[in-house]
Amino acid sequence: MNSKTQFALNLIGEAISPYLPLITVATGLISEIIDIYETAEYNRKICDVLVERMILANNAINTLQSRKQKNE
Repeated sequence: MNSKTQFALNLIGEAISPYLPLITVATGLISEIIDIYETAEYNRKICDVLVERMILANNAINTLQSRKQKNE
């Protein structure tokens, strides 16, 4: 590397160095947000399945009540 290139790299490093902690924090926050989003999507799928099961159970209860009334 020649001296001009080395000087330019040092200058860029000095310009960026105050922002490195901010970049690190932002990267961590973005990672947490992605994890929370993925967890929320997973929880939404679980809730959808539970709602479907509840509807099926409700239909079964209605059928049983209807049969009971017919047998009375």
